[in-house]
Amino acid sequence: MLGNETAPDGSPPRSPVGRTVLVVDDDATIRWLLADVLADMGASVLEASGCAEAVALLRTGTPDLLVTDLDLPGGADGRELVIAARAIHPELPVLFVTGHDGQALAPSHAANADTALLNKPFTAAALQREVGRLLGRSTCRDTD
Repeated sequence: MLGNETAPDGSPPRSPVGRTVLVVDDDATIRWLLADVLADMGASVLEASGCAEAVALLRTGTPDLLVTDLDLPGGADGRELVIAARAIHPELPVLFVTGHDGQALAPSHAANADTALLNKPFTAAALQREVGRLLGRSTCRDTD
């Protein structure tokens, strides 16, 4: 269990052990750091540096969680990636990581219970807490 938080049904948040997380960030160092924390938590991690690469991965499988930066190069940003991702996997929970404040999210993303935002810089513990909380709410591939 991560922290003392519980899922909406009162159960502890799900651990990422045995879960697949897609990490999308154009900064290789940040992508590596995110992947390292997630792997230490027991997740299988897929990595992409931008939207096109992420969408290609989404078309080949169903991750349990998408962790993406809001600012991505190449014309499409993290918000647009989430729209594309949820067109493929409608129930996919999303964790945005950004140097911007919460105002950077569209109202439709901000109001979604399966969407969270972590402002950079954040701690590994904060990342772990949000991942556990989102996986606890997830209706994707219920493996527990």
